[in-house]
Parts: sequence; C-alpha cells; structure tokens
Amino acid sequence: MSVITDAIISIKRIIKDTDNSAKEQNQINLALAAVKIQIQPASPAETAIAGAEMGQAYIAFTTESGLMVSDHVTVSGTGEIYKVRGIEDWSMDPAPHFELTLIKFDEDNV
Repeated sequence: MSVITDAIISIKRIIKDTDNSAKEQNQINLALAAVKIQIQPASPAETAIAGAEMGQAYIAFTTESGLMVSDHVTVSGTGEIYKVRGIEDWSMDPAPHFELTLIKFDEDNV
C-alpha cells in the first residue's frame, strides 16, 4: 500500500549559532531536503487541540522519520511555511507513517 503525497517540503531546524552559543538560528536540514508529504486542513477538533485559529492548523502525513516539533516546513513550489506543533508515530501495518500537526505562518509572523 502506498501513501499518497502531493507536496515536497524542506525542513529548517533551530540550532545554536556557531559564532555565539547564546543565539539560535534556523538552518536547512539537508537530510530532510526533499520530504514527500500530504498536507490537509485540520478538522475543528484538531484545530482546537492544536490551540490554533480556524484555517491556521493543518494535518500532514509522511513516511519520512526525523522531523521534530518546532521544525519549520517550507512547501516547494508554493513557499508556504508551517511550524511542526506535534508528531504522532503510526509505525504499524498496513501503512506505517507519521502524522504531523502543523501551524501555518502568515507573512506577519514568519
């Protein structure tokens, strides 16, 4: 059974600044540079659980491991940016995958 994925994303992760350990910076994670994913709007219940406003929360599905809460997800082609709010591991048959809760950034809070 294959997972339907309709987007490619890249991941930025917050790391300590090499020049100043008191600062942090976002850096592209090259190991997760072309992750296949399927993103869809969250239901009202999922939006409430995520603590988001309607239209801001999304649920995503991928078979790639290694994503972390607080990673920034950028969708190739559209440039949409999301922050990973939660990850659920569904590593069981018939289709092992990860379910992500994403919060969409608007231009005012990127």
